[in-house]
Formats: sequence, C-alpha cells, structure tokens
Amino acid sequence: MNSKGKKVFVTFYPVCEDVHLTKDVGMIPYILHRDFGYDSYLMCYRNGDYSQLETDVPGLKIIFLQHNVPFLERLSERFGSKSSLFGSLRLFSTIIDAAISLKKHGAEIDALQVYHLNLESILMGLVFRIINRKGILYMKLDLDSYSLGFYRDYPAGIISALSPRRLLFLLASFDIISAETIEVYSALKNTSSYFRNNRDRIFLIPNGVDAQRLSPMLRPFRSKENKIIHVGRMGSRQKASELVLEAFSDISADFPDWKLTLVGPMDSSFSSLLDDLKIKNPLVSERISYQGFIKRDLLYKCYSEAKVMMVPSRYESFGLVAVEAGIFGNVILGSDIPPFRELTDNGRLGYLCPVDSIGCLTKRLRYILSNSAELETKSGLISEHIMKNYNWSDICGKLNRLILLSLGENGTDLRKT
Repeated sequence: MNSKGKKVFVTFYPVCEDVHLTKDVGMIPYILHRDFGYDSYLMCYRNGDYSQLETDVPGLKIIFLQHNVPFLERLSERFGSKSSLFGSLRLFSTIIDAAISLKKHGAEIDALQVYHLNLESILMGLVFRIINRKGILYMKLDLDSYSLGFYRDYPAGIISALSPRRLLFLLASFDIISAETIEVYSALKNTSSYFRNNRDRIFLIPNGVDAQRLSPMLRPFRSKENKIIHVGRMGSRQKASELVLEAFSDISADFPDWKLTLVGPMDSSFSSLLDDLKIKNPLVSERISYQGFIKRDLLYKCYSEAKVMMVPSRYESFGLVAVEAGIFGNVILGSDIPPFRELTDNGRLGYLCPVDSIGCLTKRLRYILSNSAELETKSGLISEHIMKNYNWSDICGKLNRLILLSLGENGTDLRKT
C-alpha cells in the first residue's frame, strides 16, 4: 500500500466474485474512494475474473489472499462441503491466510470492514486488533428477519452473556456495527440483550444505488414498455420466483400487451416449470423472456424498459434489486417484509402482499395493470424516494463521518442516529 496520506479502507470478503463488485461489497469501498478520497481495497481470494473492476468501480483495488496452507484446502475438500469438519478447516485456513495478509498490510489500514456476525468475522476482527489497535473495525450485519429472531430473542441470563462466541465478539470490540433496515436496527439497538454492551455502536446504514451513475439512464414513464421484471435466483426458496410465473399466467389473458422479463440464474426445478408452461399455455410462454445472468448495463436497460418489479421473496436482508428497480421507476409489487415495507413507505409507493399469498399477488397485479394513471404516479414517487433516501453517496457520507469520529477526527456525532 502506498496511500500518500489518504485514509485506507479495506473490505474483507474472501468469497468475493466479479458479481459482488456492483453490490454493497464493492460499492461501499468504491464510493468511499470516489467521493471521499479513500484508498480502498477488497481483500479476497482470486475467485475468477474481475471484469467490472475497471469499468464499474475504477480505482477500487484488490488484495488477493494466498492459499498459504494448501494441505488444509485439500483436506477440507476431501471431507465434502456439507461436513462440519469442512467448515472448520476452511475457516482455519481462511483466518491463517488473512492473518498473513494483515501482518503485511494491517498497520496501514484505517478501517477494516467485515460482513455478518459469524466466527470468521469475529476472528478476523481479533487478528486486526492485535496488529492495529488504533484501526477502526466495522461489521455490516446484513441480517434478514429470520436471522434477526436469534438476536432479538437472545436470553438475558448470565450463561448466555458468557457464551464463548459472544465473549470473543465483545473482545474484538467493533467500533461500528450497522443494520440495513429500520426493523433490524431498532430491535438490536433497543431490545436485544446480545448487543447490550454495544448499543451506542449500532447504526442504520442501508444499501443503496449509485444515483450519480444511474440518473442519466432513467426514462420517463410514458416511454417505458408494458413489461414486468423479476430478478433473482430462479428456483431458490428465498426468491419465490414460481409465484411470479403463476401470477402472470393467471392474468395474462386479460392483458395481452404485457410481457414478463426474468433475469438471473435458473435451477432445474424452475426450468421444468417454464417447460411445462410452454406445453400447457404456449401463448403465455411466448410473452416471457428469460435473460439469464446478464451484465450490469443490460440489467439497467431491462430496468429502464419495465414498469413493474415483482419481488415476492420469503425473506431478504435488504433486497438490493428492488432498490435498483425503484430508482428506474419500476413500481414494486412485493412481499410484506421489512425491506420492502421501508422501500415502499409501507405500501404507499408500491404494493405489498403477505408472504406466499398467490391470491394477493394475482389480485394486486391485476389491479396495477388496470390502473395506468396510478402506476405512473407511483413510478415517479418511488424513483424520487430511492434517489433521496438510498443514494450511495449519502450513505457512505454517513459512514465516512462515523469512521472519522471513531478515529478522533472531524465528524458529526451520529451515535444517537
């Protein structure tokens, strides 16, 4: 590292791939570099090519971890990825590799970011603390509503308070701990006994979009096409993509000029559903376009063309695709779960349905497509809402102030926000 007086920010995410560069993993360090002058790095293994590094996040750099104990890698692979021994060996190997990298670079790092409250992140924090006592440790929780239950209902007794993992977490002494949604933030800040010693270090830092880059790509509602878009891992239980297919099939005969665009990888179970639809209802099938996994510029084009985004997810920590679609004026039809409630201002800027309610999804979709004027109004409102509240520049501005405050430098005191 040769930072020449700049603050150094490093995101530790060992499984980072090219696709992560334009998600929060890559965007937070990138925006801190672009807008706030940080020397920003990702620390990860070399997991394929990183074609977006120069095109989408220019100036962001990568510190590649080396496999310093290859026999552990071979041993863990022998036991299979589903075994607990595999997980333990892989964790041990990763921490050794990271420790060697931190021994070389750690003293120069002003802020180290880790993801998720797991043993890997805690141990990484402890290693960093040993090497650099003055550096800032930042944990991005990325908690969904399922995982929140564990921490919200964590027992308050002495035995729970002294659990080994919690003690290690306290020993690492994270300076900044962030939640992505108001529900998670409020629960951890006000009620969770797990975080009773860290309440003043918990902050609301949502995910966002790069408004500076995307604003020129936005299109007026009336230049959009009659398209519904759904983005995600088709066939995964989390995304509930089968409900999108079913709802569109149910209403398609009454709205022949509307089409459905599917974007993302597809597993065999969902592929079978599409094949069955081709046989049972070929006319509907012809109006469904499957794009697969596509590059960002093509995804943005799909957003700009569409009017409606369907996200019937069973759970999400945040739902980044909904934010991206929202800034393009895609009105959100989604599950009534915390991230989508917040993104739509409790449904005022979109439409919400109970999880797994195909009846509600179908009814709402029919209503949306029947009310073009309301759809146009909400399209403009959701775009403005995302621009105002979920702009990466503003979000990272808050994080920058927290880092400076923790370093004892200039920064507004945000510890009550």
